[in-house]
Amino acid sequence: GSSASDYPGSIIESLEGGYLIAGTANAGDSLATGGSFQGNGDWWLVKLDVNGNVEWNRLLGGSRSEMAPRVVQTPDSGYVVAGLTTSNDGDVVRNVPPVDLYDANVWVVKLDKTGQNIIWNKCYGGTSTETDVYLSLTPNDHGFLISGATSSDDHGMPGYYKNIIDFLDGFMLKLDEQGESEWIQHYGGTSQDIFFASYALEDGSYVACGGAGSDDYDIPTHAFTGSGDKLWVLKLDAPEMDSVVVRTKANVAASISTKNGTLDMTATIYPRVLPQNVTWSIVPGTGAASINANGVVTAEEDGTVWAKAVAVNNPAMADSVEITITGQEVIGGSVAGLR
Repeated sequence: GSSASDYPGSIIESLEGGYLIAGTANAGDSLATGGSFQGNGDWWLVKLDVNGNVEWNRLLGGSRSEMAPRVVQTPDSGYVVAGLTTSNDGDVVRNVPPVDLYDANVWVVKLDKTGQNIIWNKCYGGTSTETDVYLSLTPNDHGFLISGATSSDDHGMPGYYKNIIDFLDGFMLKLDEQGESEWIQHYGGTSQDIFFASYALEDGSYVACGGAGSDDYDIPTHAFTGSGDKLWVLKLDAPEMDSVVVRTKANVAASISTKNGTLDMTATIYPRVLPQNVTWSIVPGTGAASINANGVVTAEEDGTVWAKAVAVNNPAMADSVEITITGQEVIGGSVAGLR
């Protein structure tokens, strides 16, 4: 730790082995020396090896306070950190200037695998309160789900049920893999309702849990007696499938010109938060080819074929791409490709 008080936020196991701890440091000395300490509490990331030895550490923040960081690791071995900030300088890129010393917004940062380079940097929030930030990965599209509580109704925040001033509603914010907002929504009632955790499930649905002081609007009416919040669990259905789009990997030309050559195809199901499972097949044209379960087409005869993908969870959703095949060897008037 540092010479002042330091607070843990979360810990994850790293893909490369070891662990990453995300917390808050209140001084930039002792072990908390990675980067510049901006003051009054900065995020502090510490990467440990499997034996608990420090591999690197990084401070992130501004001149005010950064609090309660949550961290996840992305498939490219980078890290995304989310929490709260009251700063508007240093590492913090804030869209809405704070209205006072205590005005916290949601801050989300993507770092490379070394932890030393910022890939992208986003703030979300309004001119009222955001709190209790939780971060998780969305498994099908490599995006992110952030939840917490808000009483803001401006600058893109969804608002809250305002029958009682300054009470909070739970919110969920869906980000794509570049940290851009895809949707945001609030849930709750006319008392104070807060999400403490949220997850995107593999079927494309979402679940969040927290505490509810309300018994109206989105909170079920209940017969509980006594004071205090009640345990609150909310599940959102998966969105309806919109389409399947087939293309070549890396968007190369849809053609094969070498004998028994191959072409990698890919299929994307939209919305991308849904499971991406498809069944591949070849629709014959004037040529011939085969395709495996991973979408790899192998040429057999010159001509054209169609690579087709059908969504496993909705066979009515499908798409295909025409592929031109040339260069297959002809012997004695027939093609010598594999049949």
